[in-house]
Amino acid sequence: GALLLFAFFMISDPMTIPNARRARLAYAVMVALAAGFWQFGLFKPNALIWALFLSTPLVPLLDRLFPAPGFAWGAPRATREALNA
Repeated sequence: GALLLFAFFMISDPMTIPNARRARLAYAVMVALAAGFWQFGLFKPNALIWALFLSTPLVPLLDRLFPAPGFAWGAPRATREALNA
């Protein structure tokens, strides 16, 4: 259970996924296909974590192919408006 929880948090973490929307979609499809092949083609356990592990080095390449500004944490909009009022 903890392994799957970690994998789902890692795939959606802004620091470990590509910056551009198209690159994120390509990355998610790539991880899903790799995990599907690993689990149902090779019949090996822990497919999602292995797919993430093997796909993560490609994130800088996807960022270079699909340039976009990086994610920046900010205050929620309602909080910013309340602070500025």
